[in-house]
Amino acid sequence: MRYGVLALYAAVLGVILVAANLGGTHEVFHLVTSVPGGDKLGHFVLMGVLAALVDLALRRRDVGRVPLGPAVVLALVTLEEVSQRWMSTRTFDLLDLAADVAGIVAFTALGRALAGWWAGRARRPRHP
Repeated sequence: MRYGVLALYAAVLGVILVAANLGGTHEVFHLVTSVPGGDKLGHFVLMGVLAALVDLALRRRDVGRVPLGPAVVLALVTLEEVSQRWMSTRTFDLLDLAADVAGIVAFTALGRALAGWWAGRARRPRHP
């Protein structure tokens, strides 16, 4: 189940990425960019959810004190954003990268807090 949701979400992100790289001017892109801060909010949510799903798929595995899944997502997102410097259809934006990082951190923390809460709730005896 968790891999299926992750695969579907990654496929949707892949479509968005390819459309953006091809210079897509689809109505969805226009709608997002017409809202003040919409682009940054999109980066925050899209990358944050991706990081949380990867973290869940990897069962919240850490390397030292660093969450493995979100660290991989951060590396890929950074490479993707920096690669835009060499694309005629894209523009590198440090604020986009900052929104990505903020989303990854926030959604990873939220996902782990909810997982801890859920695990604690499951261990409690139920009263009639």
